Amino acid sequence: MKGKLFSSLIASAILLAVGTQSASAQLGDDSRPFARWANPDWHYTAPLLSSSDEDWYYWINETDSYKFIWASVQSPAGLNYDIRGFVVTPSGQEYEIHSNESGPGGIDSFGIGMNPGDKIYFRIRPDLVDYNPTLNYDFRISY
Repeated sequence: MKGKLFSSLIASAILLAVGTQSASAQLGDDSRPFARWANPDWHYTAPLLSSSDEDWYYWINETDSYKFIWASVQSPAGLNYDIRGFVVTPSGQEYEIHSNESGPGGIDSFGIGMNPGDKIYFRIRPDLVDYNPTLNYDFRISY
């Protein structure tokens, strides 16, 4: 009986550990492998919960034509968030795109041409230790 009870407790603990997410993971996708798909012409808002929090999004050019896209993040008033792009080509080549720096409350943005099959990841994070878990950034992409 003790063996079954102990086994049940271990199994329950494992299920809780596997099925539990941190608060930041629920609000944003905090690493590149778990990036959230971003639909062009929509916008996404979320807070950054700590100075080390990052939110990741991605888009793939699934059309058969070249697309020029714009990406931007507006920081909350008084805060300075940064956005960077990471393009991955169908052949596996990767390169990084830096945005302009607009400072606290500003809009950081960049534009990039995307060939068919190219995938771009967007990373949003605080500049240094700037963050407030109660204020949202506004992320947009369009083409």
